[in-house]
This record gives sequence, C-alpha cells and structure tokens, in this order.
Amino acid sequence: MARKGVQSVETAFSILDCLEQADGPIPLSDLATCANISPSKARNYLVSLIATDQVRQEPVSGYYEMGPSTLRHGITALGRIDAIGYCLDEMARLQHQTQETLFITIWGNKGPTIIRWFEGRRPVTVELRTGSVLPILSTATGRVFLAYMPPSLTDSLVKAELAEAEERGKTYDVQALKSHVLKHQMAKADGESLPGISALAVPIIDFEKRVRIVVSAIGRRRVFDASFNSETAAALKTFAESISQRLGGA
Repeated sequence: MARKGVQSVETAFSILDCLEQADGPIPLSDLATCANISPSKARNYLVSLIATDQVRQEPVSGYYEMGPSTLRHGITALGRIDAIGYCLDEMARLQHQTQETLFITIWGNKGPTIIRWFEGRRPVTVELRTGSVLPILSTATGRVFLAYMPPSLTDSLVKAELAEAEERGKTYDVQALKSHVLKHQMAKADGESLPGISALAVPIIDFEKRVRIVVSAIGRRRVFDASFNSETAAALKTFAESISQRLGGA
C-alpha cells in the first residue's frame, strides 16, 4: 500500500542527490535545473540545508557542494556496510541462475582465502574448500586480486610464485595478466592450477575502488564455459556490479 510522504523532504533529498552527482561545486541555476524546481525554491531549501550543515556554499563563487554533515553521514554508513553479508544474501539467487559451483574469497594473511563454498548442480572434484588459500598467478580468483590490490600487498607472493614457476619451466607476464583482468573486469583460468577445471572470477569493489571480495565460479573444463561472453560470465558481472554499488563502488 502506498503511503503518503513529506514532499519537502523528498525535494531536499533530490537537491542532495544533484550535489552528489556533480563533479564539484555547482551554481544555483544548475542545481535548480537538476532538481527540476525553480531557482527561488531551490534557494529556500538551500538556506535550511546550509543551516544544518548538509550543504556548503563556496564563499567566493557562491557555488554549492556537499556539506560536512552529509559527509559524516556517508562515512558512518560506509563503516556499517557488511560486504560479506550482502554477498551471502544474494548467493542463492546467483547459484540458481548459473547452476555452477561458486565460492567467495577474501584477502587473508597468506593471500586469497576461500571463506564460503556453494556446491552447484554440476559438482566438481577439487581439493578446495573453506579456508583454502589460492595462488595468485594461476587462478582466476588470484588474478582478480592481482589486478585490483595494491602491489605492496601482492608483490611478495607474486615473487615467490614466479620463482616456483621458473623451477617448473613456466613463465608469467604479470603486467599482461593485470591488464587482461582490468580490460574485461573479470578473470578466467583454464586448467592452469587445477587440471581439467575452468574458472571465472569477478571483483566486488568498495567506495575506495579496492577489491573487497572475489566471487568465483568453477566447473569441469569441457562442460563449463569460461568465455567472457558466456551466460555464467554475464551473471557474475551483474552480481558484482549490484553488490559493488551497494558498497559505494563501481
């Protein structure tokens, strides 16, 4: 049932939305146009919003921008975000959509660490479960962290894995791996770390533009479509975009 709201509150928030969308301080005329109200009406609202520190007016230009109180509200809200909870709330839907085995990974003390495992309708036989730590260079999950994490956090592990790979006669172009992930906004692996197993992985990005969680799907190589234009890839991307937006990311 529709409920009657307070029109003035809705108008005030539309003004704040316009300020949030702007690249910087904006003039009254632009703000009024964005909020779809007259400049005089916008000015009346701005008087109250400035008085409550929701909006700040530049002393020289007279332009308007977000105020300190609004910024404090935003910081408080971001601090209360439960990224893992958001993912868990939606994982059942993603699993039903893809039918694949899925898992959630965070960056732990030893690298990418699986924290939840969801068996799909097409189960795979792998020695991976909750608590497993994954390689960075040879797994889809690890490659997402490689691309989005600060090098200061990944360099030591990357060097160790490069040394191990060299002993086996294997080489990796680390910069190429990063560029490939960033270009497609997801990563894939096709049997490099787990023979006969293919995987796709996507990043959950927060308001600081850093990866908080990686969500991955895996399957048997000849059954699982690990291409970036597959239905599973599309479902993962949509999922990641939705959760990232809730975290204030993109």
